[in-house]
Amino acid sequence: MRFKILAILLTLALACSATAAGNFGVKGGGVLANLTGSDIEGGDTKFGFAGGVFMRAPIGKSGTMTMQPEVLYVMKGTQEEEQGVTVKLKFDYIEIPILVKFNLSTEGQFRPNLFVGPAVAFKMSSKASAEGVSVDIDDVKALDFGLSFGGGFDLAMASGSAITFDARYTVGLTNVPDVDPSPNVKNSALMFMLGYLF
Repeated sequence: MRFKILAILLTLALACSATAAGNFGVKGGGVLANLTGSDIEGGDTKFGFAGGVFMRAPIGKSGTMTMQPEVLYVMKGTQEEEQGVTVKLKFDYIEIPILVKFNLSTEGQFRPNLFVGPAVAFKMSSKASAEGVSVDIDDVKALDFGLSFGGGFDLAMASGSAITFDARYTVGLTNVPDVDPSPNVKNSALMFMLGYLF
């Protein structure tokens, strides 16, 4: 419960800070999630949703680098078909990436970029489901750390706002199972998100 409260407070703090700064945005899109590691056999990719808010702050005066913290709701997990039945592991997180963006162009309407940064995720729920039946999974860690990297672009508008797009891969750095010893099983997620920068 304390992790959920902290995640909600961080979400509110970022939203307030971004609104005050006037350089904030919203985004949403799809997630192709799976579990990887030497202690798990390959499952099938599970489709999910990601969305939330972000803000931007320049690093230096050139405009070629910016800091972009985000607060996202991200659906992760995996799925596997066993004897004709699809079993899904659903892990929902509040994820907070802190991205450093390298802006390849700061002029014109089309402005591509590359980015990288750490991400910390607070577990909101962890469930297993099959044939309409869902049960909670208790032995999933409350915190998940990862590294996000990818690229995207802004389509700048005359008003100063922009339409944004990014594609990223977040590789998990923390073993997901909350058991001792913890097996080598980590989250992985490929995300595609469309957003609007105010």
